[in-house]
Amino acid sequence: MKRGSPAGFAGRTSLGVLAPLVLAGCIAGIREERAYGPAHPAPADTVRVSAERREGDTGPECRSETWTPMVREVDLRRTFTDSPPFGAQATNAGLATLFGAAAVLIGYDLSTLACAQNHNTGCSGQTQTGAAHAEALSISLALVPTVFLVVNALRVQDTRYIQVVQPEVARTEWVPCDP
Repeated sequence: MKRGSPAGFAGRTSLGVLAPLVLAGCIAGIREERAYGPAHPAPADTVRVSAERREGDTGPECRSETWTPMVREVDLRRTFTDSPPFGAQATNAGLATLFGAAAVLIGYDLSTLACAQNHNTGCSGQTQTGAAHAEALSISLALVPTVFLVVNALRVQDTRYIQVVQPEVARTEWVPCDP
């Protein structure tokens, strides 16, 4: 029976533990609330007037209808649905900090190792590629929650827009038509 190397098992185990951690925060839930302003006449739109005619008891009757286009402002407010201490954004920030700090510490250790390999005569030596790969892995792991932080921050932005509503219609009373 052939067994895998302990490093391979440790790598698979750490990857199995780190992958769910990296994706733990991900996309945060967002709650939207809309606040509607009062309706008012639309700017730059013209009022449309039309005449109606019907046959009444004493002859033809007429009235006019005035249609005024209306709009209202809608204020859309977005907030995170998670509780602040341990929500998705806090998880993303924590993971980005953790993996970023790991990359910095690995980089520091790599520079110290390079100096030690040159017997402290200069720090331009070559480092082991495994350590450099570990630093690159930590940086890439830090990028994932950082991207989710930015995406969530962009998604939660409040917006304000103009919504078209039903036009206001004013009708006059029916009166006998002018000849």
